[in-house]
Amino acid sequence: MAKKLRCIKCGHVWISKSRAELVTCPRCMRKIKPVIIEEVVEDSKVKIRDKVFAEIISIKNLLKTYEEGKIHIDALIHLINQHLTNIEKELEEVLR
Repeated sequence: MAKKLRCIKCGHVWISKSRAELVTCPRCMRKIKPVIIEEVVEDSKVKIRDKVFAEIISIKNLLKTYEEGKIHIDALIHLINQHLTNIEKELEEVLR
């Protein structure tokens, strides 16, 4: 799990996945025992959620394009089906 760290020497804040007790600050390059500000939840479910939202936004954009008369209905249906298939795959990963 990633942690948000702060350097005790220069105050720089960064995210690290290191499990070591001592880490090197990327700004001042000193080996320090950092202050842990917070645990950062960076799990696969968050990434999958972001991918699903991106697919939904793509579908909305396709619908706008159709309303503007720039895309044929058959192409619209085909592309929406592709996006829905991608969403299904992402959600199946969550359920594993």
